[in-house]
Amino acid sequence: MADMQRLREARRMTQTDLAKALQRHGLRFHQQTIQRIESGERPIRLDEAFLIAEELGSSIAAMTADKPSLDQKIAEAESRLKEAVGMRDMADATIAKITGELMRLQSMARVVTQREILEVESENLTARRNAAVSEIDMLDAMIKDERDEAKRDELRDLRNARREDVLSIESQIEKMRVDLDNLRRIGI
Repeated sequence: MADMQRLREARRMTQTDLAKALQRHGLRFHQQTIQRIESGERPIRLDEAFLIAEELGSSIAAMTADKPSLDQKIAEAESRLKEAVGMRDMADATIAKITGELMRLQSMARVVTQREILEVESENLTARRNAAVSEIDMLDAMIKDERDEAKRDELRDLRNARREDVLSIESQIEKMRVDLDNLRRIGI
């Protein structure tokens, strides 16, 4: 199963994650079992191979090939891109939900100081920045793996947009830090 490790890592699964998934199918696999299979130290039965391929979203034929086909690489890149976009959309939706809840709670509070608001907003922006940085890291890995130049260009554009978001967020965070320092100096 020449591609087993690559496919597992492409799905961001650890050896332990894959072993646990296979345990749900009744196989007595542990992290060490996966490690031995990937290193070629342990042979694999046909029934095990089918379940591993299924968990990795592949087929035995694809996994035993020396090199993935161009179609497989494109499909994997498209899948990772969709996953990245989905994660970004999910992060944006979560941020919007958190921001809405924050605004609701702020309106309900009797006394909320300007300093407290800035601290919460700074934490919110820091979470948004961290999510964008994680997405940039994922996009960098996808760009590195992508063979199709057009797809790499799309990934680069998405990565560059996220970098601009990070710079904008960092600028907002810095402004809030200055405001917080000024409020602390005057005792608020």
